[in-house]
Amino acid sequence: MRASVPDPREVTLSQHFKAQWHRRGEELLHWIAREKISIGNKRIAVFDNTVVDEQLLQALILLKQKGIVTEFSCAGVSLLDEVEDHSLYAYITLIGNENSHAFIQAAM
Repeated sequence: MRASVPDPREVTLSQHFKAQWHRRGEELLHWIAREKISIGNKRIAVFDNTVVDEQLLQALILLKQKGIVTEFSCAGVSLLDEVEDHSLYAYITLIGNENSHAFIQAAM
C-alpha cells in the first residue's frame, strides 16, 4: 500500500502533539465500548445540494453568510449506506479565502 501524497493546495494551520493523538485514541476506545442509546431518529436537511445533519444546518448557513465556503467528507461510510444511520460527515473543510482565514484565527 502506497502512502498518499499531500495535496500542495491544503494548508495545515495547527498541529497535534503525540499525547493529544493518544488521548483521542483513548477517547475513541471508550466511545466504542460505551452503550449507545438512541434518543431519536436522525433529522437531516439539504444544504447546497448536500444532505447534512439538521443540527448543524444553522451553523453552516451562518458560515455561508460570512463568505466561508465548506466541503464535507465521510470517513469510512459507504455511499450505499443510509444517511440516517451514520454521521453524515467526519470533517468539514473550509475553503481558503480571507473570510475563512479570519474565522480560523479567531477560533484558534
